Amino acid sequence: MAWSQNGEPSTTHHQPCDPLCALCLCGEPSSSLNPTTLAVVLANKPERFTQEEWLQMMEKPVSRSLHPLRVTQAMLDTLDARQLDLRFQYQMVPEH
Repeated sequence: MAWSQNGEPSTTHHQPCDPLCALCLCGEPSSSLNPTTLAVVLANKPERFTQEEWLQMMEKPVSRSLHPLRVTQAMLDTLDARQLDLRFQYQMVPEH
């Protein structure tokens, strides 16, 4: 949380430290991921990670290349694929 000079919580919107990061070190989500990409990133979150851990990990380019995001035809039918963030790698997988 940001604090004003008088010691009270600031009411201004959070500005991310790095505009390309998904989650800043301060722990507040950045607005750099659009809702479509965020939905796909969270749908790919392994059970062993918390949402915060997964988002922190996926903000790193090396993690994006090591963990391609799996998408199904059903996901593409409900999401606008043109809005997916090109900084991530996507892999088509069959429905289960």
